[in-house]
Amino acid sequence: MTNPPPPPLGAAFWSVTFRAKGVWNCVISVALFFGDDSLRQWTHAAPADPGYRVMFLALAFVFGIGYWRVGQSLTRHRDTVRGGVLGQIAVFLVAAYEVLIAARLPWAFLVPGVVDLIFAILFAVFLWTTARDGPTPDP
Repeated sequence: MTNPPPPPLGAAFWSVTFRAKGVWNCVISVALFFGDDSLRQWTHAAPADPGYRVMFLALAFVFGIGYWRVGQSLTRHRDTVRGGVLGQIAVFLVAAYEVLIAARLPWAFLVPGVVDLIFAILFAVFLWTTARDGPTPDP
C-alpha cells in the first residue's frame, strides 16, 4: 500500500490550524459558559438546559485542549483529529437542524456550527493528504 501524495500544505500551516481551533474551542466555551443566557435573551431564544449546556461546553473545551496538542505533535494524535472530524460535523448538523428545520434557534446560532464544519473539512484534508508519519516539514 502506498502513502498518500505529499500534502499541499506544510507542517507549520497544520500546526497553526489545529492550535487556532484549540483556542477557538476554549475561548468560545468559556464565553458561552458565562454569556449564553445573555445571548439567548438578546436573540429571543429559549433558555438552554443548564446541565446539558455545561456538559457540551466542557466537552468542547476538552476537545480544544486536544486540538492544541495535535498542533504540537502532528503525528501522535491522529485519532483526536478523526474524532474531531466526526464531532464537528455532528455539531454542524445539530445546529443546522435546530436553526433551519426545527426553528428553535435564531440564525446566530448557526455561525459556530459553520465554523466547526470548516474546521472539519480542514481536518479531513489533513488526514487525507498526510501520511501517518505526518506532513512534510516546511523548507
